[in-house]
Amino acid sequence: MPNTRKILIVDDDRDLCASLADVLADCGYRVTVAQNHAQTLAALEGRTFQVLILDMKLPQSNGLEVFRQARARQPELRVVLITGFRTEMQHLIEFALKESADTVCYKPIDLEELLEHLRKMVP
Repeated sequence: MPNTRKILIVDDDRDLCASLADVLADCGYRVTVAQNHAQTLAALEGRTFQVLILDMKLPQSNGLEVFRQARARQPELRVVLITGFRTEMQHLIEFALKESADTVCYKPIDLEELLEHLRKMVP
């Protein structure tokens, strides 16, 4: 599988990040992890990603703000929103989907569902 399939995972849950990174690396993706807004922006500097997997609830910021800034830096970036707060975050998810986020996966994440989305986004 080509090395050009780069994914940036943004979530403050270290265990989730590690688990997703392991699974995605085993599937041939190159994975970078960020756990907050500042780390996300730093990761986007000078690197291009095909997919952003973004938790909608982050410390000191919300996912919509991070989504907008990431998309401004990399307009072709495909975005998978993730959240464990289906009701609480619904309004932010709806805004992000209207602003061209690709899809949403709810926690606990169904890995097969996530992988299917990724296969469609980055064949």
